[in-house]
Amino acid sequence: MALRLVGAGLPRTGTHSLMLALEQLLGGRCCHMSAIPGHPFDLGPGWRLALAGGRPDWSQVLAGYVAAVDWPASMFWRELAETWPDAPVLLSVRDSAKTWYESVAATILPYAHLPLAPDWKEGRDLLDLFERFDPKTDRWSSLTPLPHEFSAAAGARLGQTFYVIGGNAPDVDGRQVYAYDTGRGSWRTLTPLPAPRTNLAAVGLGNKVYAIGGLDPVNPVQTVYAYDVPRETWSEVAPLPEAIHAMAATVFKGEIWVLGGRLKSQEIIRRVWIYNPSRNTWRPGPPMPKPMDLLGVVSVGNSIHAVLESKYFVYNAATRKWRRGPSLKVPRHALALYAVRGKLYAIGGCIVPQLEDSPAVETLRLTS
Repeated sequence: MALRLVGAGLPRTGTHSLMLALEQLLGGRCCHMSAIPGHPFDLGPGWRLALAGGRPDWSQVLAGYVAAVDWPASMFWRELAETWPDAPVLLSVRDSAKTWYESVAATILPYAHLPLAPDWKEGRDLLDLFERFDPKTDRWSSLTPLPHEFSAAAGARLGQTFYVIGGNAPDVDGRQVYAYDTGRGSWRTLTPLPAPRTNLAAVGLGNKVYAIGGLDPVNPVQTVYAYDVPRETWSEVAPLPEAIHAMAATVFKGEIWVLGGRLKSQEIIRRVWIYNPSRNTWRPGPPMPKPMDLLGVVSVGNSIHAVLESKYFVYNAATRKWRRGPSLKVPRHALALYAVRGKLYAIGGCIVPQLEDSPAVETLRLTS
């Protein structure tokens, strides 16, 4: 597939909106930094070769795309224009250098400054961490690290076993599945996923662990896999009604609820889908008040709690309605949400708008 347009504009010059418009106009995928698995530090071998001064096979690097905008593609607009001479080159700009710099300083520069830290390890120094928190002592302790360092995996618990499924890394294929036995205190490798997945959701229910949707690792998918723990095998169950990634999932009243997420069009949704494992069917649930992706979700008793940045909503099964809860003191996305002994814990995530990883842990006393 040939590129039909080459973007030469710098990041933060409306490139995301431009990507969405080009995908509508050209009827295909547009390469943008956000679409590259592992961005911003692991862009894959083709981009790594180009950034090191080499000449990759651009037709392979941009296979499946009809246009390319934003970094890193815009850094190589001359090479792309030479490869596809019939493609027009489009330069996107901001109204002033001052507003452009303010936007970059708030979003991109925090990431760009990370490699200057003395303990920098290519952005992957913390990705094998496995930590335990004891509410009684209010202390964290380190457990056996994950077998590999990677990002964008999904975690689930079934009984006394924790599962980590899929994810991005140069030395894994995205199909990896690991289980941590709390009794033995060690990891073991399980049967891999039938296909690579990142940015997925996972839950444990009955004697199965479900790997739901996610990226393949480029496009969102509807596929749902179920891992039969006694048989140690994966099988495909009813697919999601739509292809989603960056959503959250929880078990509620014996069913799996999938909340929010992002579509291929980059639309963030507020829809809720409910899976009934005995019937192997999906049905729509009560939509959240606001669109949310990269959210934290947990079910407690008769309610579901959903948190994203300054948004906190609680669903009550008795009233079948959502209500607003108090905002986090440190707004974050991609956080984890847990309920332990009457308290809600909001753990880690990414601070906005600086896009910096956060060690913050906030608690909220739950009321009936």
